[in-house]
Amino acid sequence: MEMRMRSGLMTIATVATLAMALGCTGDMAADDTGSVGMELQIAPGVTIQTVNWSIKNPGTGFSRSASINVRFSNTVSFLAGAIPQGTGYTLAAHDTRWLVATIPLVVYGLFRYLLLLHRRGLGEEPEALLVEDLPLLATVAAWAAACGVILALT
Repeated sequence: MEMRMRSGLMTIATVATLAMALGCTGDMAADDTGSVGMELQIAPGVTIQTVNWSIKNPGTGFSRSASINVRFSNTVSFLAGAIPQGTGYTLAAHDTRWLVATIPLVVYGLFRYLLLLHRRGLGEEPEALLVEDLPLLATVAAWAAACGVILALT
């Protein structure tokens, strides 16, 4: 089963890479854009699930970002195209391993919802339940705040 999943993921990654390569071709001189690529080798023993990257230019307002799933790889690589020419660009990449700290809030929220669903017969309108049940609403707010702080600090 795991081998099939890895094979499927490799097929998806290959197709996505080909699509990105074909989508980034063109006459660079005609539209004054270029591309940037990165390939990083992850050290042995280091586990990274996801890498987020962003390219920004405050002078032109250009911004592009994406996430890369590197769970089954020891290499982080990407190619970003159609970047306008200019100076002042910054490239940042970071992982999100600290988001694991928010799992207790997610688990509590799920169990709270299941409690309301099974013991109290609520849950036919989950959007109303989310707004009306203060512990559940507080949990979602705490989770969002924790994610915001973690992403801002990492």
